[in-house]
Amino acid sequence: MAARAAKDHYIPVKYIKIHKHLFPSNCDLGSTDTGRKTIELCDDQAETALHELAHIWSQANHTEIWVRKLYQLHEEYLEDDEIDLYRRETENRYRAAKKLSEDGEPVKKKRKKRRRGNKRLVD
Repeated sequence: MAARAAKDHYIPVKYIKIHKHLFPSNCDLGSTDTGRKTIELCDDQAETALHELAHIWSQANHTEIWVRKLYQLHEEYLEDDEIDLYRRETENRYRAAKKLSEDGEPVKKKRKKRRRGNKRLVD
């Protein structure tokens, strides 16, 4: 799914690496090198991959622009209940998301053609 999202939106990702740990408590769920256009994930959750893709797409780190890109990816690649859950979580963790929510900005869902199908993280 992450590879498809990158292709659909022309997000220039060189690679996405997924690694696992026996005890992952010392590892971030994901990290992005926007200069190198690479993503490393410590889990296989779709939302984590979309979060990191939004960094490369927006060339920003938890700013309003990043939030808008993230929410656009959520709308296209997550189910309705997942969108609501991750939107609340994003608003709780990131100031820019909370500000947009308080301003009434991207909280309303605009349903376009959804890209459903295979829920695998990497196609």
